[in-house]
Order: sequence, then C-alpha cells, then structure tokens
Amino acid sequence: MHISQKYRLHAVSLALYSARTALSSTDKNIEGFPTAALVQFVNQRGCFAFPAHTIMTLDLQQKLTPHFSMWEFVISQTAERLGIDNTPPPKVIKNLRTLAETICEPARCALGAMKISSGFRCPPLNAAVGGSPTSAHPLGHAGDLQPYEASKLELARWIKTNCKFDQIILEFGQMQSSGKFEPAWIHVSCDPRGRGQVLEINSLTGGKYRPVKL
Repeated sequence: MHISQKYRLHAVSLALYSARTALSSTDKNIEGFPTAALVQFVNQRGCFAFPAHTIMTLDLQQKLTPHFSMWEFVISQTAERLGIDNTPPPKVIKNLRTLAETICEPARCALGAMKISSGFRCPPLNAAVGGSPTSAHPLGHAGDLQPYEASKLELARWIKTNCKFDQIILEFGQMQSSGKFEPAWIHVSCDPRGRGQVLEINSLTGGKYRPVKL
C-alpha cells in the first residue's frame, strides 16, 4: 500500500471513530448504524490530519472477529494529540485477536454492542495516560469495555461466569442514586496467567486495587 493510501486510511478510520463515538451517545445500536449516516457525519465535520509520524502502517479495518476491527483496539486520542505511533507489533496483534475472540466477541453476542475505550497502549502511550508499568495493555492482553445495552456490572458478571480471564477490574466511576457504585468501565484481561482475579479501584478504595464480589 502506498504511504498516501495509508495516510488516508488512518485519517478516515479516525474520523469514523469520532463519528461512532459521538453518535453512540444518542444511538444505542451503534453497531448497526447506517454507513450513510456515518459518512454524512464525517463529511459535515471533515477528516482531520495528523503528523506523518503518527501514521499506522497496518490495516485498521481488518476484522479480529465478526464484530470487532483492529482500529477499535489501537486508535487513541491521546496518541493522536501527542504524536505517538501506537502501532502494535505482530505478537501483540495476536494477543489482541485472542482478547477479541475469547472475551469481547462472546460478550458482544450475549449482551449487545459495546465500546473499547482503551485497548493496546504502546509503552510511551501507557506512560502518557498514567498506566501502570506492569499493565497488560502494552502486551495487547487487556481492554477497557463500556457496554451500550447492558450495565457495566452485568458485563462484568457475564464475563466472570462465561469466559476464561486473567483479570476483571471495575475501574473508577461514581455512586448512583440507588446507592450502588457504577464503574466507569470494565477492564478485562486475557493474560495467559489466567489468575481469575476480580478487583475494583475507585475513590472508595483510596485509589488502590482490592478484591470485590460480583
């Protein structure tokens, strides 16, 4: 693929990402949102340009599973803003595929559409967002999930019951009027250690990880 083609692919992919993210706030069935509507949104907002060194040289549209594509695991607004190349190496792509196949896709089929708010993070990006040096994100083992059609706690419980996993972490969020703490997202990991840990971290834990029952 010619470099200009890669550049355009990257720009269009990021524009579509912005469109899907913006539309998801009002359309819960974003997976089935008509392509024409996305194109219209992109045309209205325009595709934005990026420094040459942030261009990814892989096919961002390649399918990892029927419902998840590569771009959903690697596109990062922080990487774009800081000019960080978040291209995963082949070994990490293999891990991302495992994550998609063993956790994300089964959960998607059972509970409906969901967003990957953070997937692969190269070491510079992981440091930029304040990630732990031992995080599973730089290895492609982890993703932060936000479901559209189920609660985050329902997602966490479903994965615990139905998937082989290393960690499920209920991260941050806020107290609801019901008196229950709703996490901002669910961190899931397919690290081959398979520890089966279920943890939480939020203001009530003092910013520290602790075991939690689902």
